Amino acid sequence: MQTYTVYVIQNAAGRRYVGLTTDLQRRLAEHNSDDRRKNGGHFTFGKGPWYVVHSETDLAHPAAIARERWLKSGTGRRSVG
Repeated sequence: MQTYTVYVIQNAAGRRYVGLTTDLQRRLAEHNSDDRRKNGGHFTFGKGPWYVVHSETDLAHPAAIARERWLKSGTGRRSVG
């Protein structure tokens, strides 16, 4: 069974992004990439460098999706330091 990591990254301006991946180091490198094709989204592109402020590993897919949604909620955002 494949496991997932839910993560929160932040840049120097304090902007945060919550995501879900199977390989956190690869995904962080993509967020910090200057190549728009590798970045994977417009929210983080050109706004880095990004660094991990919170991660939860070894989650099954349904649990990871639920946790990602919770971290994107108002209560979840306030819970991560």
